[in-house]
Amino acid sequence: MGSDGNVTIDANRVYTYGLSSNAILAIGQSATIDVDTIETFSTALNASTIGDLTVDVGTVTAVGTDPEFYAMGLFSDQGNVSLTVREGVTSESSQAIMAFARLGDVTINVAKDAIVSGGTSAIRAGSAELTRIDIAGTVRSGSGPVIDIRDNEFGVEGDSDIRIASTGTVLGRLSFVGGDDVVTNAGRFLTAGESVFGGGADRLVNSGTIALQ
Repeated sequence: MGSDGNVTIDANRVYTYGLSSNAILAIGQSATIDVDTIETFSTALNASTIGDLTVDVGTVTAVGTDPEFYAMGLFSDQGNVSLTVREGVTSESSQAIMAFARLGDVTINVAKDAIVSGGTSAIRAGSAELTRIDIAGTVRSGSGPVIDIRDNEFGVEGDSDIRIASTGTVLGRLSFVGGDDVVTNAGRFLTAGESVFGGGADRLVNSGTIALQ
């Protein structure tokens, strides 16, 4: 679905099984997307806006084996990106969630009991201002960092401030670029390998469990 204006999508179930076929493709000035279930071999949801992009999903699954096909890709040029995961996002072979804002903020909320799982990373994100991820469920990765905050996909350096707050479970290592980063763990952070916090004044605040696997 594409539009030069505002896009609104409210869907129950969307399934596609063709190669390189997005289940939902949304392009517009701004977009509001609410979907209960998406399943596809390639990227399940691709959305790109000039202004704000707000997405609320239940279960999203990308089962293809091509590492090109992340499960969700959310991109805003001049607005904010906001994502709520109610039940789960899974990519068998790539990133589960890609979320980037060239001039705005990125906010991701993983609800209690929701699971975000990526064949490489669970979440890859970047913004110009603030990247905030709240985890009440579980995030886990395969070959890459579980949370990978990097330079903006639009070419803007990713020195935004990063806030990660978890009362759930984080399985894997972290990778951040510059900025003043705060990771608050009141759940379980089970890590392996080396986590990289990048430049800036960074803090790790723990009242839960941190364990090296």
